[in-house]
Amino acid sequence: MTDKYDKAIEILSDDPGQIKQAWQNIASHPAGCLFNMVPGIHACLTQIKKGLGKADHPLAIRVRGDERIPANEKDITIEMLPMFAEYQREFDLLREAENDEQI
Repeated sequence: MTDKYDKAIEILSDDPGQIKQAWQNIASHPAGCLFNMVPGIHACLTQIKKGLGKADHPLAIRVRGDERIPANEKDITIEMLPMFAEYQREFDLLREAENDEQI
């Protein structure tokens, strides 16, 4: 089944020059969903890799240790997009669980 992340990968694969735009405009770019902030950290994957966000958060520790994630958005390639989608799908599940707990 195709989801919004698959569609975002398709958009950016068709025009890789939009990767930086999508990263900079997550709310308005049709592929920006790949670069949403990590729940509980308030930074995206590349920002966490740079050392931003809550350093002691378990997700931040995991992200910083993931060698597939670049520390600079300029280094994001088409080949990396499925990995970004993988993380975002996981974060969606975390957001859903947090919302269920608040009800």
